[in-house]
Amino acid sequence: YSFDEYGRPTRVQGVDGSAELVSYDAAGNPVELVDGEGGLTVLGRDVAGKITSITSPSGAVTRYEYDGCGRPWRTTDPAGAVTELAYDADQRVIARTLPTGEVETFGYDPCGRLVLHRAPGRGVSRYGYDKAGRLT
Repeated sequence: YSFDEYGRPTRVQGVDGSAELVSYDAAGNPVELVDGEGGLTVLGRDVAGKITSITSPSGAVTRYEYDGCGRPWRTTDPAGAVTELAYDADQRVIARTLPTGEVETFGYDPCGRLVLHRAPGRGVSRYGYDKAGRLT
């Protein structure tokens, strides 16, 4: 590993001898990643530092949008397919609208633990917890 003056990794050497490089913006956020084969991935960011786009070495771009509360809301993949998230008052994801228009839903218990997952074409999964809060 190599680090910059702020202790952030800038170079990671693989066991095969390849190196991955990372560069940062003035706020300390990673903005460019160069993989061991020289492929450049660029992370676009907004003024708050949230990732708004990822451009892969092939040039394909995935875009990210956030709602008024700063939560991830919409993702658009390189093919233009859109996925959207909806939240409850406790900031938990309660629905995900898939590019097909189908909706995946999530339910939680009073402690905020996932207890229900309904996925189009895959049915319903239910989750329980023991008194120690462990998934059963």
